[in-house]
Amino acid sequence: MWASWTSAVDSCPRCTFALSRHGWLAAVWINMWVTMGLVMVWIVGGLVLTAGEGPWWVTGGGVAIAVIVPPLFHRYAKGTMLRLLFKLDPPATQSRAAR
Repeated sequence: MWASWTSAVDSCPRCTFALSRHGWLAAVWINMWVTMGLVMVWIVGGLVLTAGEGPWWVTGGGVAIAVIVPPLFHRYAKGTMLRLLFKLDPPATQSRAAR
């Protein structure tokens, strides 16, 4: 399914489902929300644990999460979108539309 860490092959060799047709923007959207959620949990948790003082590690950890998580999670977000697209528009429907 994957040609490299960030790019999918053009289509599935078994069922001809177009893997690169859509989903990249939705995958970025999912990735953004997961990253924002993790940063918010980190910051709120850090502020609760430090009684609102907010030491350097709270901000530094939030920035580190915002930088590290998106490239690591992109593959899973893209896979989730491909599964959703496969359920919404299966290969049989694509074959009929292409004829």
